[in-house]
Amino acid sequence: MEGRRDDGDATGMPRIAAILAGGRGSRLGGVSKESIPVDGEALGPRLARILSGHFENIIVVTNNPEMYAGTRARTTADLIPGYGPLSGLHAALSLAREGGKGELVWLAACDMPAFDLRLVELLAEGYAAALEKARREGSPGPLACLARFGRHFEPFQAIYSTHLVGELESLFEAAATAATMAASVAAKTQEGAGDRGIRRPSFKELFARAPAAFVAEEEVRRITPNWALYFNVNTPAELARLGGSDGS
Repeated sequence: MEGRRDDGDATGMPRIAAILAGGRGSRLGGVSKESIPVDGEALGPRLARILSGHFENIIVVTNNPEMYAGTRARTTADLIPGYGPLSGLHAALSLAREGGKGELVWLAACDMPAFDLRLVELLAEGYAAALEKARREGSPGPLACLARFGRHFEPFQAIYSTHLVGELESLFEAAATAATMAASVAAKTQEGAGDRGIRRPSFKELFARAPAAFVAEEEVRRITPNWALYFNVNTPAELARLGGSDGS
């Protein structure tokens, strides 16, 4: 893997924002999260409108493209379905790289309604610094930049490179191969035959394969002290709090 890449501009600022809007809202009784009304506007199109004021292009990964007819967003469905949010990330990055060169993409989720350009700028600085360090050392540059949260990281409100497309496809292929082998073993032992689907790989597994940069939690909290920029809607209680999420 090469150490030098053409990703966005010299500051690491993405020109494209992508919204994953395919969540089923199982803990919300199956409601489509992107259609949740906020101040008279559906959550998905609302976020597309907000992001369109800060990015040149908007991509929405959705099964309901008609919802975005009134925005300037381009829509797509999962190109390789079955892998959850990573399928959405793959579809977004695949569409973003149509220009034929590396691009950086700001990834958002439709159920995370808050946005602050300062967070994009902070992660862009982290990406640019990590890329420059890799260039000096002759090592592979980062393919993403994410905020740390304790021992974990935040996969949304993060920067991704379109060079991750190949890594994602390799990860999907490995997961499919493992599922086929598991099904074969189960069939031979007559244990659980037909019950084993393809396990969804995680973002953690992705970054075990691909280099990424991380911004320390204390740095991110200078922008969002209460971590409200990462508030998302998964449960009825969180839905009830939706009107109070201000990004502080």
